[in-house]
Amino acid sequence: MKIRVDTREQTPLDFSEHGCETVRGTIPTFDYAIDGDQQNFAVERKSLQDYVQSVVMKDSYRREMEKIRKAKDAGMCRLYYIIEADFRDVESFDFRRFKSGRVHPGLVYKRWREMAHDHGIHVVWSGDARGAAFAIYLLMKSRVEELRRNEE
Repeated sequence: MKIRVDTREQTPLDFSEHGCETVRGTIPTFDYAIDGDQQNFAVERKSLQDYVQSVVMKDSYRREMEKIRKAKDAGMCRLYYIIEADFRDVESFDFRRFKSGRVHPGLVYKRWREMAHDHGIHVVWSGDARGAAFAIYLLMKSRVEELRRNEE
């Protein structure tokens, strides 16, 4: 299995532990895909800081929703966000960087709920980068199996 890593991904995950080769290339939406299938299925990966920023800042959230719309319009029926943190890590996140004082764990959880319930996004809390690589590997493996079944 060859995993394509988007060229914009600044710190690519390592999949060698799972026996996967990686290649760099463009993915229209999100960060990781099966090489050759990047138009149909891809996964978004975020650190906790990036996820919080993406869902609490109005412009960032709008851009995130636009990416999701673009993926759905391209025909991606299953959308995944892999977060390099545990679900409860949101509560200990340092929100002081947001000057308004209105950003808090409840807002992040609300956005997670909206993404999951209203937009059908599967948000996987992977713990750390190694967990993220494993989660992405498993999803890509399922996608390869699905493609093989469809060929038969």
